[in-house]
Amino acid sequence: MCDMCDGMSLADVEVRSDQCIRDFGRQVLFVEPGRFSQPYAYTIGLSLRGHPEFWFVA
Repeated sequence: MCDMCDGMSLADVEVRSDQCIRDFGRQVLFVEPGRFSQPYAYTIGLSLRGHPEFWFVA
């Protein structure tokens, strides 16, 4: 389940994302499938280090 679905505020999610990017240089976010959509994931933070961001589709 997503962090906000688990009760985190938007501000808490942003702080967690920022910390993850500072610690690891990127964050990978996973989007669960919907009734009519495929699951996918994407990166955030790689472009800050001169690398392309990635989009992964299952």
